[in-house]
Amino acid sequence: MNNNLFKLAIGLYLLCLLVISSCEEAAIPIEQDNTPVIVDTVSFPVIKTTSYQIPPVLGNAEHLYFGEKDGFKYLYNFEKIKDNPAMHLRTPKTDKNLPVIVRENDIVSLMEEPIKNPITNEIEGERDHAILEMLYATGLRLSELLSINICDIDRKSELVKVMGKGGKERIVPIGKVALNSIESYLKKLGKSIRSSYEDPLFVNKKGKRLPKRTLQERIRKYLEATMGGGTAHTLRHTFATHLVNSGADILTVKELLGHSSLSSTQHYTRLNLEKIKKVYQEKHPHGK
Repeated sequence: MNNNLFKLAIGLYLLCLLVISSCEEAAIPIEQDNTPVIVDTVSFPVIKTTSYQIPPVLGNAEHLYFGEKDGFKYLYNFEKIKDNPAMHLRTPKTDKNLPVIVRENDIVSLMEEPIKNPITNEIEGERDHAILEMLYATGLRLSELLSINICDIDRKSELVKVMGKGGKERIVPIGKVALNSIESYLKKLGKSIRSSYEDPLFVNKKGKRLPKRTLQERIRKYLEATMGGGTAHTLRHTFATHLVNSGADILTVKELLGHSSLSSTQHYTRLNLEKIKKVYQEKHPHGK
């Protein structure tokens, strides 16, 4: 089933739920002979308030909104109804909370976890440590990190070549801490950071490029052990948030993250109340 058909199916299903719930409230039997009464009952005021309940499995109010829009649009286009009341609905506003990040005082514990408590063996612990350091140092997406070959790293210039979304190549700086951890890991494999090595940087025990799902699960375990939870993307959010909180301008962060649009980066500028209060007290003449 393609995406449009899936959206249509969900929309019609939600529309059916609306009809059923409205008819139950009005004690109207759902029969073909009652169609005019049902249409009058399930009218614009009911849709406008969207006060009825839907099963939690279907999602939130935003899903319900788009389901109604698609369902009524279908009925209107095929002349099953004379008017489309959902065309007057406004898109519901949804809260976009900042993602979970690793606090700065928890970073050391997270980075040490693969060394102190490796999931499998010492070599893979060194590898996972290098991965965590690199994710935090560069803010790379997991797919970008796993596509890196050894020759993509320039040790002298402290830069790494990355293939981002849409096949867009970019050059990202990488700090000495991450480089040292990579060098330590490669040494265990009998390799080093050299331009002549075209092998994958991070490999499994068979020497093949490390699978994304395997790494996702391992990072999840390290985050669970040190801060109670998180995903591989948590380190990307942490990278960006720590940069912004330390005074980095938003355009630089955008380029480092490889975002094509500034709007994707802007939510990292939402500072917490304590930071806003601190800046106000330090910068405003009468703030103290």
